[in-house]
Amino acid sequence: WEIITGDSTSITDLIQNGFHIPLNKKIKANRFILVDNNGQIRGYYKSSNQEDISRIAIDIDGLMRIS
Repeated sequence: WEIITGDSTSITDLIQNGFHIPLNKKIKANRFILVDNNGQIRGYYKSSNQEDISRIAIDIDGLMRIS
């Protein structure tokens, strides 16, 4: 697992331009973004959504099988 760290300008740029998530003043840290070894975004998931949690587990398993 990788957690994004760094200065706020770099993180904001990555979130907006790399992950294509618009930022506003009411940001909640309730999202997971699955990124493969090549840096390709494989999915967006909400931590508060049980279907998303189940889906990310399946997607991670799939990525691990092809790695």
